Amino acid sequence: KNPEDRYQSTRGIEADLTECLQRLENTGRIHPFPLARQDVSDKFQISRKLVGRQKEIDTLAAAYDRVSRGGKEMMLIAGPAGVGKTALVLEAGKGFARHQGLFLQGQFDAPDRNVPYAAIVAAFHDLVRQLLTESQERLILWRERILAALGANGQVLLDLIPDAAAIVGNQPPVRALEPAAAQRRIKLVLSDFIHVFCRPEHPLVLFLDFLNLADPASLDLVRSLMIDDGIDFLLLIGAYRDEETEADHPLHTAREALQEQGATVGYMDLANLNSEHVGQITAETLRCDRQTAEPLVRVLVAKTRGNPFFLNEFLNLLYSENLLHFDAGQQRWQWDIADISSRMITDNVVELLSDKLQRLDDETLAVITAAAAIGSQFDLQTLAVSCEKSREQTAAALRRAKAEGLIVPLGTACIEQYWDSGMGKLLESPADHLLNCEFKFSHDRIHQAAYALVSASAALPDR
Repeated sequence: KNPEDRYQSTRGIEADLTECLQRLENTGRIHPFPLARQDVSDKFQISRKLVGRQKEIDTLAAAYDRVSRGGKEMMLIAGPAGVGKTALVLEAGKGFARHQGLFLQGQFDAPDRNVPYAAIVAAFHDLVRQLLTESQERLILWRERILAALGANGQVLLDLIPDAAAIVGNQPPVRALEPAAAQRRIKLVLSDFIHVFCRPEHPLVLFLDFLNLADPASLDLVRSLMIDDGIDFLLLIGAYRDEETEADHPLHTAREALQEQGATVGYMDLANLNSEHVGQITAETLRCDRQTAEPLVRVLVAKTRGNPFFLNEFLNLLYSENLLHFDAGQQRWQWDIADISSRMITDNVVELLSDKLQRLDDETLAVITAAAAIGSQFDLQTLAVSCEKSREQTAAALRRAKAEGLIVPLGTACIEQYWDSGMGKLLESPADHLLNCEFKFSHDRIHQAAYALVSASAALPDR
């Protein structure tokens, strides 16, 4: 269940149990009745339900169904920043997993535009970590399949994904080649490696986010995969910002070339939410009926234009400014429309996030801006060295940043467990992968806003 679909308070549980008891005592039976009518929490938590995207989810599910029967397709998802492209694909990914699909995600990043295959390698790096949790018998099977596919080029894979050595073992060195030939060999190895995981029992879904930032080599590999007659059971999903891709962008050129070569390439343009969808999110967040929320919804639509990311940040801002508050006496959320409407609040999401970042304490802000300078993804050890702080100090600052929803931990469930149970355990663990766990900014707009603060501070003259 989504967290908001559970009981939010003991008061709500008590009220329903009391209703059950009264019905049982009065009639001897408990007939169905609406639950959680008195269940209101004083904890502010924005609804996590994905609304207004059922048509798009159905489209992705249909594409996966065709692929699972032996097809191969590519689906491109366009839309402005913050519209929810990633959230849509991750929600659809839950359905793929329920139907034995292998779902992988890679994200292109501006600093890596000159690093060939960076996002694709990152996606399969995570896959290798998943494989290492399987039984010894399964690992032997994967080793046989991978080595059969790669032949004498096993070391090339290890150069890209060192963790794969735990599966395939050490490999003999490969012959040195001229740069162009070496690049072709890397492309061949990645293509063969991907082929290993495109199987009838678990079709492969590879989600490449920020495809508008993809390097030429990655776009060429995508094209090769889509026209390779030897590969089936593959669904490639690419998300990109249409406002950042001109008509002559390499992505559009690649798309047109694929269509001319007969590849199946679908397309969907994701728009902002309408007022009905904003109303649903608002009503569920504030645990009230749609009519009660209507005046607030009109302000939210006007301010955010239905952009999901901006809507979430705007609601968080209203709460932090006490413009949304819980009335314990009336057991409901309250707001003053006149006060909210009169406030001069920016309609620029980066400015809004910059303001949010600058409300952090000095130590947390310093760590977050240092992390932004490293990239959208970073690890604890590198960040601690960059900040010239101990791991303990850096971890404490990251914990506060996580509480604000600015970053999320990456990696295994074990890392999550150590993170959530206290940073002390994380730091005391002797395991290197726990000591050096990785994080990423929860949205690239947050990374952008934090990096802008780095640039602004660097531009200040010495005093």
